Formats: sequence, C-alpha cells, structure tokens
Amino acid sequence: MDRLHWLQLVTSLIGLFLFLKGFLVLRKTVEKKSECQDRPVLPLHDHNKGDCWMQRPVKNDTKIVLLIVDALRIDMAVPDLTDGSNYRNKLNFLHEQFTKDPRHNVLMRFVADPPTATTQRLQGLLAGTLPAFVEIGGSFSETALILDNWLSQYLYAGRTKSGQESNNNNEKKRLHFYGDDTWTHMFPFMHEQSRGRVEGYPSFHLFDLHTVDGNIKREMFPVLESRDYDMLIAHFLGHDHCGHKFGPKHVECGKKLLEMDDVIRRVHQTLTPKDILIVIGDHGMTDEGDHGGVSWKEVSSVFFMSCPQCNFLDYQQFRKQRSALVGSGDHVLVRDDYLIESMNQVDLVPTLSLLLGLPIPYGNLGTVALDIIPGNSDFHLDAIRVNAHQVRRFLQNESDLRNMGKFWEELILIDDDPSVDEYQRWLHAVFEHCKLTWATFDGTLMNVGILISFVPVLNMFMANGDIRASVIALIHALLQTTTSFVVFEDDVVRFLLTSLIFSNTEIHLKNKLLIMLLVRLTKHIGGCREEQYPYCNTMNHRNVSLFAFLALFGVCAIVYARRIIHNQSMLFSYMLLLIWWLSWWAVDNG
Repeated sequence: MDRLHWLQLVTSLIGLFLFLKGFLVLRKTVEKKSECQDRPVLPLHDHNKGDCWMQRPVKNDTKIVLLIVDALRIDMAVPDLTDGSNYRNKLNFLHEQFTKDPRHNVLMRFVADPPTATTQRLQGLLAGTLPAFVEIGGSFSETALILDNWLSQYLYAGRTKSGQESNNNNEKKRLHFYGDDTWTHMFPFMHEQSRGRVEGYPSFHLFDLHTVDGNIKREMFPVLESRDYDMLIAHFLGHDHCGHKFGPKHVECGKKLLEMDDVIRRVHQTLTPKDILIVIGDHGMTDEGDHGGVSWKEVSSVFFMSCPQCNFLDYQQFRKQRSALVGSGDHVLVRDDYLIESMNQVDLVPTLSLLLGLPIPYGNLGTVALDIIPGNSDFHLDAIRVNAHQVRRFLQNESDLRNMGKFWEELILIDDDPSVDEYQRWLHAVFEHCKLTWATFDGTLMNVGILISFVPVLNMFMANGDIRASVIALIHALLQTTTSFVVFEDDVVRFLLTSLIFSNTEIHLKNKLLIMLLVRLTKHIGGCREEQYPYCNTMNHRNVSLFAFLALFGVCAIVYARRIIHNQSMLFSYMLLLIWWLSWWAVDNG
C-alpha cells in the first residue's frame, strides 16, 4: 500500500471518529441495585412499619393485573361520537369506568420518551430510565436488561425474609406472564424466580394479528378465575400488528380494539375489591400505523388504573396542579367536568414500586404519581422526598452528566423547607436536564466528519476515472440526510446500483441483465423493519426468502459453473454459503 492509500485510510478514520463522537450518545450503565436496608434518606414521618423504604399503602394480599395493549393511542380509548374512524368508539370500557366511578378509576395520557419502540419503552416502564444511543456496562448480553427494575425487585422481595434470601420455592411470588417474547429476552429471571407460568410468544410475525393474543387469552383466563397468582402480566400484540399491516383507520383495527375491550371487561369481572387492574400502552402510532418517532400520536399512549382501595377523587385538584407543574398542556376532553391528565411513562416505576412496598429501582428518573397512591399529606411528602433523593443518589454515580451542582444546591434548600410542589419541580427539572444531555447530538462534529470521510472516497473514484461512480456515491451520501431515504435505504441502494450497472458501457448486455436480476432478487431476501410498513411486504415470508436465495444461488452457479469447478476456493465459498443459509433457515423454522 503506497503513501496515498495510507493517507486516504487515515483521513477516513479521522472523519469516522468525528462523526461517531458527535452522533453516538454514550452513557455508563450503573448496575447497582436498590435495597430495603439502604434507604437514600430517612422519612420525616414514622410510616415505616416493617416494610421497605415506605409503608405499603395497599394490602399485602393485593393482586396486580397489568395488561399492555401494544400501540394503544390515547384517543383510541376516548369516545367521540362525531368521529366515524374505525379506531374510535370501540375500546370504551376504560372511559366508562373512569366517568362512572372516578373515585376508584383513573385514565391518563401516558407520555412515552422516544424512541417509541417496544424494547426501549419496556426499559423505561420497568427501570424508569431514558435510553441513550449506546450504553456501556459490564454485561455483554445481547438483550437482557441489567438495570435495576421493579419486576426484579418484586420477585426478589418474594424470596427474602428478614433480609435473608430463601431457597424455598413456595415462598416465591406467583408471577404469570403471557405475551410478547421481548419480555422473556429482557427479563430471563422470570422463569427461575417465580412460581407462575411464563410464556413468551414471537413478536415479529407482523402479518399475524391473532395467534399471540389468542394464546394469551387461552392461558390467562383460567389463571384469573382460579386466582392462583400474585401478579399477572399480559402483553397483547395484535393491535400493533394490525396498525403496521393496515393502519389504525382500517376496519380490522376496529375489530381488534373491540376484542381488547372485551378482554379488559372479562379481566375486570374476575377481580375482587382488593385487586388492582392496570391497563397501559407502550406507545402510540401514526395514522399510517408507524411508530418509533417523536410525534404526538406516537408518544401518546394510555394509562388506566382501577383500584377499589384508592380514593382518586381526593386528589383531583392535586392532579390539575401536577399537570401544570410538568407543563404538559395536553388534555383530552372526556366530558365537561373531566379532563385526562398526562403522566410520563417513567413515572410508573416509582409509583408502582412504592405501591407494592418496594425500593425504587436505582436508576429511576421518574416522579412518583402521588395522585394515584393512597395516603395522607405526610405520606405523600415522604414518598416524593425519598423519590428525589433516590434520583440524586443515582445521578451522583453518573460520570457523564455535567452542570449538576446547581441541582444539588437546590435540593438542599428544599430539604430545609420540605414541600411536595418543590420536590416535584426539582424532579421535573432534573428529568429534562437528563433528556437534553442523553439525546442531543453534536451536529457540527457530525457534518465535519462526513465531509472529511467523503474526500478520500471521492478522490479514489476520480483517480480511477469513473465519474459515474463518483456521482452515485455523492447522491447516496446526500440521501442519508433525509429520514425517508434512510428508512428505505435498501431500495435506494438497489436503484442506484442498477442505474450504475446499466449506464456502464463496458459491461456486456447479458451480464447487465443477469446482475440486475440478482439485485432485484435481493429484495426478497431478509425482512422488513417496522418503520417500513405498509410499503414493505417480505417480513417472515420464509419460503419466499428461501426460494429467492436458492434462485440467486442457482443462477450464479449455472452461469459461472466452469469457473467454480476449476477454482477450488470459489467452490468452497459457494458450498459454505449454501450450508450457512440452509442452516439458518432450518433453525428459524424450528
């Protein structure tokens, strides 16, 4: 390699480094766990009677049912007789309960933090954290969540007595889970640490609207009727898949919402006055059925809670004050005298933790929703205070956060004159600061990196005298600045590659047609990403994918048979590729 090539390589690496430094938001993963005996601050009032950080505000034998309806948007749960859309006026049960008995039922807009994809949302819903682009931790597990979360705390509490872990299987919590197998990948400990049944079903068969939901109903209702559970979690996928396949305005999505309405009604009928039902969505969806972005419809989901032990009416005025504090300003009018307030998804973590008498997960950034936790003003003050100091302790271990000194000074002043409102303001300010720190890219570094990286590439093409390739490379680079072309980059690359091949006069027409055919066949090999729907239709068509690959493989083998036979290394490569693909296909089909 001559000096010019070395210079091009070094220049490319410098450009890549600058781009990644501006683009990849790095965050150190704190793997510490909260423990009952290690409270971040002592309570101001004596409410701790043998429980953990706080006295459990509901009865110890309370059963919890958590239903997740994937991609359930808030307006899908709010009736509007003037709107004839198929997604309206179908899932009415939540609104009916909220308006009929607001003392024991609450309905809120559940605000997700982007990206609005299921894996990141589950991390926020269980650990209370904001997903950075890259998290650096001590575990190299591909999918398991290593952060402290309320689910692991709940199961751990069932295995401990007086601070000592017990190996007695009868002392484990009876947790049942049915639904999206993302849960079993992220929380593999559910299998070993609970006495209940844990069943995860494949979540990427986007054309299938009913199999997962049907399996959940078949397994869930016998357990509910037998009452042989402490907590039951079910994650329904059919509505999300319907949105991707048809869009929310399609009649099939209306049918799926009717089905979910019937499911929730049946679940509610199995519960007793001691039980709590929570229904949430992990994110919303656009009018095209997509999600992953930051639009209002993508981040606006549903939170519903039915708790006969609670008294939500006592805190209606408090809810209005809280909504003003967080500055949401987004209300959905249900009736003249009812407004749906907003609640951040990460707020579920400290809320559910204290409701169950658990320590708040170590890395939580959410604010406890005092308006849905039973208790008097002293209890609420202690709850929000312990929440604030839990966040303070976590962030003091985050080495990548700057300018936090002012927040510590403010917290000291608030501790001198404790106030629920001031603690809430402080927690909200810290949360917004973390969002800004972990989700802001350095555009200048990214642009400089792109320009530096492109110089040696352009020089290489110009040196070879191929102006067409230089122009194609430039077009491809510029297209990366638009979201639509990034989402459909595979189609863009096929088009540019076909154009480059067809315009090359040095390639024989027969070879041009062959190469263009092979490029076209690649469209049927692989799968679609969720954000490509409804304009992509190869997801999980395994037989078509296998046929396309074998056709591509066979054409190449026939055309170049003579060369392959006389070239052992090429023959070996072809056989290895064939064996690998067939092995993958066999494993993927079980």
